[in-house]
Amino acid sequence: MPLVQLDDFIIRKGHGLFNIHEFIGAMLNANSVEEGYAALQDNHHDLNHDNFAGVEADAVKLAANQGIGGLTPQDIEIINQGEAANPQAWHQAFQKAVNVGAPLINEAIAKTNEINKRRNFENGIPHRDIPMAFQKDMGNYVAVQAWRQPVLGRKNGQTHNEQGALITQYVSALTGKPEAYARPYGIGLQALRKEKYPDLKMPKASDEINPRILHGDSIYIRDGNLRSKFGQAVQSIKMAYPNSPPDQLKGMALQALRNLPEFNKFGGIRHSSGLQYGNFSEGEMQQRVTEQRYANADTRDALLEFIPPEA
Repeated sequence: MPLVQLDDFIIRKGHGLFNIHEFIGAMLNANSVEEGYAALQDNHHDLNHDNFAGVEADAVKLAANQGIGGLTPQDIEIINQGEAANPQAWHQAFQKAVNVGAPLINEAIAKTNEINKRRNFENGIPHRDIPMAFQKDMGNYVAVQAWRQPVLGRKNGQTHNEQGALITQYVSALTGKPEAYARPYGIGLQALRKEKYPDLKMPKASDEINPRILHGDSIYIRDGNLRSKFGQAVQSIKMAYPNSPPDQLKGMALQALRNLPEFNKFGGIRHSSGLQYGNFSEGEMQQRVTEQRYANADTRDALLEFIPPEA
């Protein structure tokens, strides 16, 4: 079974993926955060989507971040409004973004295969390539079957299961339920970014695809800290306004969640700040390179001032 280095992965014990309205309702109807989660144990939100795969959502994210290929801020705004707001316009904007981001992901997969093949050869481990995620169909890029079918696995460094199928969804080590889409090409994406911007310090590319893009009404409780923080945010509204009508409480609870900075990363795009247009565009990246050079220069100057002349 093909492996990649385990050091590249964190085995997460996610606490669930829920419909945000069901999450708020459960917390408001409970007397404690624990009681609220107990009520949600059978309310897991399905990762599968009727029309798109997780890797296609990642293509949309990459395209939005770079603001390339004729994609506009208006396209991203339509996507951020969620599928339910205007299904036809949403599908058109989403597919437009997929067409832009798909080649970036195929390139990252090719780089990942190159890296993994070398590592596996050095460690005497059998190698299996990750299949390309996209192919052209009627003028549009679409995810191939290997990436569309839900194949579950734990985030433990394996790219394929024992039957040789590509793992496309990660299950929580805590709940055993699927909670995020697999992104096994993260190391290739990171390597390509490093090649393009060798002097720029960048965060490590994620090894999972957040479900919030495809599931605009979801809330992803990825760890224990979020479990407590999101639950307490809703419970605090109930305690502060005990006599308010239920609908009003739900609205205030949703706003309380929106006020948490973490919600913009783990709340569905329909309710959070959503995708950002052009925040990793070529212009933005060059600006960051320039700023980092100035910062490095300032650090060197400060160090020279600190070191005694005779040193």
